[in-house]
Amino acid sequence: MPSPNQSIVKVFEGFVKECPELSVPVAAIKALTLHIQSSPAATMTEFTKDLEGATKDLLTATNHCIAVAAGCDLFRRFVNRTGSDQSEDIYVFKKRLIDRGQAFVDTKAPHVRDKIARYAMEFIQDDTLIIVHSYSRPVLNLLLKAAGEGNKRFRVLVTESRPSMRGTKAVQLLRQNNVNASLILDAAIGHYMGMAQAVLVGAEGVVENGGIVNQIGTFMVAVMAKAMNVPFYAVVESYKFVRWFPLGQYDLPSYQSGTMLFDQQGSSLLSGSGSGGANANSGTNLIEFMQADHPTVDYTPPAYISLLFTDFGVLTPSGVSDELIQFYNN
Repeated sequence: MPSPNQSIVKVFEGFVKECPELSVPVAAIKALTLHIQSSPAATMTEFTKDLEGATKDLLTATNHCIAVAAGCDLFRRFVNRTGSDQSEDIYVFKKRLIDRGQAFVDTKAPHVRDKIARYAMEFIQDDTLIIVHSYSRPVLNLLLKAAGEGNKRFRVLVTESRPSMRGTKAVQLLRQNNVNASLILDAAIGHYMGMAQAVLVGAEGVVENGGIVNQIGTFMVAVMAKAMNVPFYAVVESYKFVRWFPLGQYDLPSYQSGTMLFDQQGSSLLSGSGSGGANANSGTNLIEFMQADHPTVDYTPPAYISLLFTDFGVLTPSGVSDELIQFYNN
């Protein structure tokens, strides 16, 4: 476990690398909670300044990654809901905030994906072909629950999802659990889309208008699904909802190849080495030839999304804004 006297960025990096199943927003909340435990702040003013500085450092180091921003937003909500007046002992306030953060990480977050699966299970039908883009823990959990507890029969095609090649991991996990799954080239998505009955993707973040930010290539898959009238479903935890309102691809922060993002084994997604590298079999490092400012994620507008499966329930894209208003005002 990272030491509390490390910088907030190092603590966060440690959680992401050491806990493969931990979502990035949850890792951010866990890091901020640990930071508060070692905070020397003796007044509310000092505490507020310290927390703002830690949050800024975390967001800056991760290039304002939307998943990190979602975690920081949720932690700020914890602060507001915990409440304090100037007469309250700062140490009592910090203890209540730490308890709230730890309860979320230890009690609520681990059960979110199973709750999503219960809501979404009815949308997985027998004898269907499902296309999945990249590696998403909520998506895979849903498929495994549907095949196991739901006893449903279906076939899955997973995009390779270059340059991270995370689709390979998804196929391996599905096959290990006796789900009929195969890998397809990203460029073959048009060929296979006409055969599919549904598309499932995860998300790094859900923005205020119901659109999603996710692994690069998601927008391409969504456009193809829309053109062929195939339902496009996003499977995502509510703690990835964030109060951003992009109007297009270029309203997102700069997600370049240097962004600090990790695969499930802690390797840089664009490192060119290991399972998270460009292509272990080819011996070629794609980074040598890649456009310098190549993004790692893209934005899919709400018009291309049929439904979102969340722990709040099954939502239309237009329902996301209402949920965010209720979530942050309660």
